[in-house]
Amino acid sequence: GLDALFDRSLAAVRRYAWAWAWQEMALDFSFDISRPVTPPCVEVSALPDPFPGALRGAIETWVLLVVLRGRKHHLRKWVRAGSTGDRDSTWARLLSDALPEDLCDDAASGRSRSYRRLRVDLAENLDDILIGLEPLLRQIAALKPGRKLKKQLLAAVDGRWDSRIARPSAGFPTFLKNAQAALSADVED
Repeated sequence: GLDALFDRSLAAVRRYAWAWAWQEMALDFSFDISRPVTPPCVEVSALPDPFPGALRGAIETWVLLVVLRGRKHHLRKWVRAGSTGDRDSTWARLLSDALPEDLCDDAASGRSRSYRRLRVDLAENLDDILIGLEPLLRQIAALKPGRKLKKQLLAAVDGRWDSRIARPSAGFPTFLKNAQAALSADVED
């Protein structure tokens, strides 16, 4: 099901052969079969259970907030790799402060927060969520900047905003720009 499976497999075999050759060169080409070139495979734990339907609204609202904060690219990278590769404080606050405990692993056990279940869920559903949010983002992007922007934006998200996510109280001109940027980025993707 992967794109370019043959090319990926060929590249993997080349990397393996290259690593093996360098290892054997360092060990005088003994070609000892008991010495592995790569670490052995370990069993991957089972995938976490999907979120119940009651939490779908919280996930969608959090994704909307991420987009409005201008971190859609961070979200995609985080879902794909588990990290954004930078120390963006806005992204860190979106994960630590804006994300409700219901969407974190081990929330009830008192252990440190883990986001594996959310990442697995978003790996499967993020594109659909973003497509579903597109009409709302278009509505937000069409708002006029000015004194009434906050009231208009909150009215636009009213009824779709999950109560588990705190409503923003500031940054509305930036939200407008980020909604417009997110829509134009979709055209470029």
